[in-house]
Amino acid sequence: MKIGICAPIGQLRQFDEMGFDYIEPAVVSLMDMDAGALGEARRILDGSRIKAEACNVLFPGRIALVGPDADPGAAESYLRDAVGRAAQIGAKCLVFGSGASRRAPAGFDAAAARSQLRDAIALAGEIARENGVLIAIEPLNAGETNQINSVSDGLRMAREIGMDSVGLLADFYHMRVEREPMSSLLPCGGALLHAHIARGEGRTYPLSGGEDIYGEFFAALGAIAYSGRVSIEGSSPAIGEDAPKSLAFLRACAAEAGL
Repeated sequence: MKIGICAPIGQLRQFDEMGFDYIEPAVVSLMDMDAGALGEARRILDGSRIKAEACNVLFPGRIALVGPDADPGAAESYLRDAVGRAAQIGAKCLVFGSGASRRAPAGFDAAAARSQLRDAIALAGEIARENGVLIAIEPLNAGETNQINSVSDGLRMAREIGMDSVGLLADFYHMRVEREPMSSLLPCGGALLHAHIARGEGRTYPLSGGEDIYGEFFAALGAIAYSGRVSIEGSSPAIGEDAPKSLAFLRACAAEAGL
């Protein structure tokens, strides 16, 4: 199992020196780069031991994927550029979180919203397949969006879409906020493409077993023989001290689970 951290490419050297296996920048940050900046990012990554193996925040909030303002044409145009850029920097898995983009407006038909979201994810999957990358559906807590709030529902969506290039992400923090049991991971098997982790209270870096039920999370991953990546996606008031400590702790959790 690889342990990475959600961070911009500008912090690559810092986390490389700490011993992380990869970083996970945001797709939207790549879209803010001009050709020169994107080329420089590729140069930095090419010269580094670790790479940007995954990317999160696929869509900016300004692009509506559901509701009366949804524009599939605009979404496709954005995706072709965004996924292409992510593939250029070597990303293998793109996280489809983007809670604001997929939030259904109040009063909008729930079935219609789910259909629109399913179409948007399937479109992302098609474009990802063309670029040799994968799309991981990220369940988010209800405070961030009103669609796909559990691992179980994310798995249902991935199975409805039925594409090899589309799978699931499990985020420990969102599972804890939604009080979803770690046993929800057990049916996921080969559908689970990626994982995020942060303490359930405060969304900070995981530092010790006494903070939360991290052991249950890793035990469930071990039970399904998950062999992918786990990214820290949280905050810390002392990154230089806490990030290496969190990395060592998570590696110990993975080893205990046989991963």
